[in-house]
Amino acid sequence: MPVEIVMPKLGLTMTEGLIIEWKVKEGDSVNKGDILFVLETEKVTFEVEVPETAILAKIVVQKDMTAAIGEIVCYLAKEGEDLSEIEKNIPDAAQDILPVAETPALSDENMPDIQGGKRVKASPLAKKMARHYKIDLSNVQGTGPGGRIMKADVESVHEQQQAGSAKDGTGQICVAQDRLVPFTGMRRAIANKMLSSKVETAQTYMTITVDATKIVEYRKTLLPLIEEKHGVRVTITDLVMKITGTTIKEHPVINTRWTDQGILYLGDVHMGMA
Repeated sequence: MPVEIVMPKLGLTMTEGLIIEWKVKEGDSVNKGDILFVLETEKVTFEVEVPETAILAKIVVQKDMTAAIGEIVCYLAKEGEDLSEIEKNIPDAAQDILPVAETPALSDENMPDIQGGKRVKASPLAKKMARHYKIDLSNVQGTGPGGRIMKADVESVHEQQQAGSAKDGTGQICVAQDRLVPFTGMRRAIANKMLSSKVETAQTYMTITVDATKIVEYRKTLLPLIEEKHGVRVTITDLVMKITGTTIKEHPVINTRWTDQGILYLGDVHMGMA
């Protein structure tokens, strides 16, 4: 009989874990003690070992997806074992389509089977991944039997969305897009601690002195050129803002914003001087 591998509980405060890596693929043989997958919590990264020699029959929770404590993440099976028991635990394809009257409201926690005014046929795993990546399945082209949306279809759309910039059909470079990166458990914990530190303790600020000799010399070179062409005088402040904006563009992690859904990487740099 197939063996269920569930998300382990590694601490009293742990409620869920994030799969950050699968060490084996579906269909691979594994031996007792081998590393099956790596998970991350708010505090630790943990390697889950194979409890017995078997075959990785089915991965239920994919990489970069979370699972609650006790939730099944994969199934192991013996060589030649009947896998029908696994299929019984996965909703039948016929259950993937709901009548219009039974369609639930769209929210972050519940993605309906009818989206964009039409019925959507998708595997349970594809639906779970779509919820995780906030993807509207009505805009996804299914490649499965009868146009059914499969895991690979959702992954393909997600990869396209992750592209920071790309060329459109006319060959023009598209404007940089904002990019949302979901939290990892550890980063969420760090952010909460940083916020607590800001609110609960007095702040200390540090300054540093920089030799700006070359900036002053560069301004002297630019001054007549810019004044002749644009009729304005370049200031030290202008140059510092240009240097800062260019640096932020080269290090996009600085240009981020905290949201309830994740860390939002902003596509454009908007500079202001106080």
